[in-house]
Amino acid sequence: MARPCVSDAALVAGSADPPVPVIEVLASGPAEGGGIGRFMRYIERANAKAHALDIIASIDPRGPGHWISTAWRLPASLLHLVGLRLRHGARPIVHVHIAGRLSTLRKCAVIACAQWLGMRVVPHYHEYGYAAFLASLKPIWRELVIKCLAGCDRHIVLGRNEATRLPATLGILADRFTVVHTCAPVELLDAPRQTNSELIEIVFLGALSDRKGVDDLLRAAAAANAALVQQGLSRPWRMSFCGGGDIAARRARAADLGIGDRCSFRGHVDETTVRAQLSASDIFVLPSHAEGLSVALLEAMALGCAVIATPVGEQDSVLRHQQNALVVTPGDVDGLAAALLELITNENLRHALGAIARADIRNGMTSDVSLARIAAALRQAAQR
Repeated sequence: MARPCVSDAALVAGSADPPVPVIEVLASGPAEGGGIGRFMRYIERANAKAHALDIIASIDPRGPGHWISTAWRLPASLLHLVGLRLRHGARPIVHVHIAGRLSTLRKCAVIACAQWLGMRVVPHYHEYGYAAFLASLKPIWRELVIKCLAGCDRHIVLGRNEATRLPATLGILADRFTVVHTCAPVELLDAPRQTNSELIEIVFLGALSDRKGVDDLLRAAAAANAALVQQGLSRPWRMSFCGGGDIAARRARAADLGIGDRCSFRGHVDETTVRAQLSASDIFVLPSHAEGLSVALLEAMALGCAVIATPVGEQDSVLRHQQNALVVTPGDVDGLAAALLELITNENLRHALGAIARADIRNGMTSDVSLARIAAALRQAAQR
């Protein structure tokens, strides 16, 4: 796991400089932007205490709901940005949160407008494999997007992998990039656990998609359950799926695999419910095939869950096999089943993994550290 450098403590301790004036350009959508939305809420709460950023305004060119029904928000956002420029001058930094696909096109329109207005811009890339996403675009679109992004004043990425790949893709120097991990809020570290000693609670948190490995998890759970029965081990367990998607199809799949009575599908849940579910869970599983750095993963670690996850995206810098998690290869159903079986039957290992995971989050993956790094990056952009 990447350890915090000495400068993290100094950053969190605060700076004599005044708060950085910033205009936040959000990356919302269905379920309030998912993990990105939760990350931003954690940063805002940390900022309410630290006052590292002077957030002048927030702009959301996407909005909740279907993108077609919110298409009016992009032109409205551009007009809003012009008004902010007239009111506050060019001093505020435009901090733009970017995912892939249509989010990139919307945010490039905002970036181009801000650059035309003479404002400094810092894109913050939340998409997993953003360099690969750019490479997948048609040449004419790729050139336009790269030209837009390369002209920004500083860049924020999730981890070391993108900090290595993206500069070469954009054709700019790596020293213009700052790594800011997603984070867990500080208060989770001292939140009590409320597990049931009679029942092993397993939780998955995320969209019910193949990218997240949901079918892999269902098949692995069925295999682990069959092994428990075959070995005569009496270990009652239950698995909760929290997230949107085709719930009816996933429920039917669980029934076909013979574990329908052990699986509950709760759909989208709010932040309070997420915390309660994680606090009450013994095991958190995220068998994604592609991921950036999951906020849900860090929340589960902060709350002391025993974690099973795949080392995709930037998660390979956080997960340490047999130390703070059990790490499995994406798509390896047998390996995932073995990991589930091991944690269901080994209480000591569950407790040990959860304790080390919680300590690792405390040691540099909290919202106050991420806020301090964002503020430092924005301040560097202002000084360019």
